[in-house]
Amino acid sequence: MGSLLGYLVVKPVRELVYMGGLGVFNEFGIPQEFRYTDPVEPTEVQRILFGDSLDLAVRVKVVGESLIKELSVSPEYIIVGAKDMLQIRSSVPIAYLEHTQHAPLEDVGKYVAEGEGYLVQLYPAQSPYYLLLAGKKKDVSKLVDILVEFAMHIADVIEPLKRVEGVIDYIYNTQYKL
Repeated sequence: MGSLLGYLVVKPVRELVYMGGLGVFNEFGIPQEFRYTDPVEPTEVQRILFGDSLDLAVRVKVVGESLIKELSVSPEYIIVGAKDMLQIRSSVPIAYLEHTQHAPLEDVGKYVAEGEGYLVQLYPAQSPYYLLLAGKKKDVSKLVDILVEFAMHIADVIEPLKRVEGVIDYIYNTQYKL
């Protein structure tokens, strides 16, 4: 069996109401597990108490970390849909990926330090991705190997985030939107 990656999206579905989804996919982009939250709306007391940190606290602690704890399948890494979600505390390493406009690196699988993260070449003759890893202990080479494995089978290693977001939107619009 190949590697598994989790893809986590937490988003506002209306003002101060959040939903999250976490899909675990194999290297072929086939979902192995999917979890989502019901809409989460902070109380007035929480709004006052958390102040400006409310948005991040709800997305990271209440929604993101709870979804990870519910998984029955263990991915090697979880890719998050927003940089600030790197603050999630989890036994599963957390990473963030984005497209770049940089010139391609020499070879697929090559990575170089860039700012706080890395430029990672996953596809031949395409711009590299920008990778950020959470935490102090960072095994970049292991994640790059997994991402290269995924890139051999799916056209964009970030694309499963769009599917997770699409499911969140669908569930909200069909089950919760009034």
